[in-house]
Amino acid sequence: MLIARYIPSQREKHEATRQAELAPVKGMVLELRRFMPRLGTRKLYFLLKPRLIAKGVKLGRDALFDYLREERLLVKPKRSYTKTTNSRHWMKKHPNLLKEVVPPKPERFW
Repeated sequence: MLIARYIPSQREKHEATRQAELAPVKGMVLELRRFMPRLGTRKLYFLLKPRLIAKGVKLGRDALFDYLREERLLVKPKRSYTKTTNSRHWMKKHPNLLKEVVPPKPERFW
């Protein structure tokens, strides 16, 4: 497969112009995230869309996802687990009476 000589230079030129076009987007994202740090990309896109149109930046939702991923600005999802035990409570905790005792048979102390 042959690639014309001018293709790589065109790609570099296109990437450079695209980076220059997207430069103000990072500032706008950081400005909104300063007040709402866990603001997701879809809501961020909804809030940024009027500003992007005013500045003449053509950027869709999926392209915004890609740009934020590139810049490492995506919000990491919160871990979903249930904390069921609180061992640092104020109520009385009983000592372990069987700590030193070896059971004579299995299932003996239950």
